[in-house]
Amino acid sequence: MNWGNNAAGQKWTFRTQDDNGPAGTLRTEVNGGYHVGSTVITDNEWHLVHVVLVDDGSPNAGELMLYVDGSE
Repeated sequence: MNWGNNAAGQKWTFRTQDDNGPAGTLRTEVNGGYHVGSTVITDNEWHLVHVVLVDDGSPNAGELMLYVDGSE
């Protein structure tokens, strides 16, 4: 899933990881920065996933927290 304008801090991508980290985990990107989770979600089971942004006024990937099934 992608949303936002292709500008600093405005374009976001939420997807499963396929490179630069554990395959099948959550990955959230914002303008070149990214945060990758550690729980594999491509296991043919349903999962509740959340991304929480604790924004200080200039959003970046370092401010993201990823949750799978209620656990960070």
